[in-house]
Amino acid sequence: MVTSGLRLLVLAVLGLLLWGGWYLANKGFGRQWRTTVVEELRKRGIEASVRRLTLDPFRGLIAQDLRIYDPKNRDTPLASISEVALDINYAALLHRQPFLNAIDVRNANLTFPSPRPEPQSTRAQLQQFHAHIYFPPEQIYISQAEGIFCGVRISATGQLLNRLNRKPTRTVTDEEWRQRMEWLQRLAEELGNFTFAGGPPSVQVKCSGDLAEMEQARIEVTLSGERIQRGGYEFKAFSAAGEWVERKIDLKQLEWTDSEGSFSGRASWSAVTKEGDFQVQSSANAKQLLDSFGFGKYLADTTFASRPVIELSGSGNSSGVTPRLSVIGRVQVENFTFKNIPLLNLAAGFAWDGRRTMFRDLRLRDASGELLADYLEGTDAEQATAGAVYAGTLAVTAIFFTLLWLYAAGNHRLVSRNLDPNLLRTMTRRYVLGTVAYLIAFALAFVSVSASLALIVVLALIFVLPEPGERARKVRPGRTRRRGAR
Repeated sequence: MVTSGLRLLVLAVLGLLLWGGWYLANKGFGRQWRTTVVEELRKRGIEASVRRLTLDPFRGLIAQDLRIYDPKNRDTPLASISEVALDINYAALLHRQPFLNAIDVRNANLTFPSPRPEPQSTRAQLQQFHAHIYFPPEQIYISQAEGIFCGVRISATGQLLNRLNRKPTRTVTDEEWRQRMEWLQRLAEELGNFTFAGGPPSVQVKCSGDLAEMEQARIEVTLSGERIQRGGYEFKAFSAAGEWVERKIDLKQLEWTDSEGSFSGRASWSAVTKEGDFQVQSSANAKQLLDSFGFGKYLADTTFASRPVIELSGSGNSSGVTPRLSVIGRVQVENFTFKNIPLLNLAAGFAWDGRRTMFRDLRLRDASGELLADYLEGTDAEQATAGAVYAGTLAVTAIFFTLLWLYAAGNHRLVSRNLDPNLLRTMTRRYVLGTVAYLIAFALAFVSVSASLALIVVLALIFVLPEPGERARKVRPGRTRRRGAR
């Protein structure tokens, strides 16, 4: 009887344990347990909510549908993770001490909220997400986190300080969060336009800093990939490296190659001074590249038989009401066609400061010859000054030339006395009126530069015409011979 009773008791206990395990695995722990886990995550610097808390016989405690929030703004979830395994120190739990040693994420999906009101809008998602994160005292150590975001493999490691009673230095507004989520959504949509024939590109992230001052954190990012294609353009090999340190973005390397050439560049921007600079060198297939990103209309009328070579450098400042950008560079193209016109060479240096455009040493050559030019675009005041200087120079030249003529023609000092007096008066009148016209052109430059230049062109054409004395010199010798015959 005793043996049978013991057997029944053991079976009852086993049945109770099995039922309890089944219940915990399928129905989960109650609200009190979920609240305890949420409070522990908050102590570790993770603001979260847990929809279900279940027990897995092999992985332990599982938090399902874990939503992560920014501690500065708990209205909108930052991300949702399908399930997370919790490494619990049960002895510390019983003594009401910090009990979370680590969290383990395996093959989960991390979904980011969409800022768009449409309920069926596509949401950015990090798939096949694996992560193992430890929680030493006042620290968060990311041993390894990896997932695939829109076809790109992302891996991250890092160590963050998580001080007790930390206070965020700045609160992120709802509008700022909406903008960030919108940016992430656009990034996901943009990556959807790429295909990765060479396998998923790799992004590696390393970070360190203080959770209370994430703006001061140090983040290093490297990117590499092969045979990345968008539309008809293929990046045969692509690599980039940059960092965020002391509130400054430093893109140290941006390089790729295509079927015809290569691209290399660097850039930096400071969030403190709002200033940045960049450098670019390219011999890539510019037409295919622009066309793949929807800007093909800018080179639609141009066909290149050889790759264009472009060099650019510039700087910008966004601290003022109106951002400022200045660019300087050089372009050289050989053997190309523009609107069915074959051209042999184009080379020019150029600059732009946000208001004015300048071309220097512009050379355009075709089979019939070569065009050389310089061009400077200025403001209305600068154009008026340049026009006044140009017209004034011509006016001063005309004044001194006319004075020289009046001295030479007066009393026949430097001209022959045999000249017809009517001819002398005509030439004098011509030079005096020309001088007056140049003075008018000088005055017009302050009112209308175009009108001043037009008057100067007309005067140039008038003075290109033959002098009145040229015809007289052809006639006067004949008259002299006739007088001599008499």
